[in-house]
Amino acid sequence: MSLTARLLAGGWEAVNLKKGNVKVGDNIVNRNDLFGTLVKITKKGNYLVQFDIDWDRPEDKPVKFAADEFESFFLVDKR
Repeated sequence: MSLTARLLAGGWEAVNLKKGNVKVGDNIVNRNDLFGTLVKITKKGNYLVQFDIDWDRPEDKPVKFAADEFESFFLVDKR
């Protein structure tokens, strides 16, 4: 069973922007199994994600994702 399947079975959900199931501060994971935190939603509708592997390197800034990419590529922790 893949990590994505285990996460979905354990209470994680696909990001659904219309449903509004994600907010700043939520734990998220992308389909490449990289965990992180949603740190900001910009006025232009972009989503900034700080991946866990980057927390100890302050020079690595949060990664920006467009809304459609964010919704199709991430899961949010709803346990």
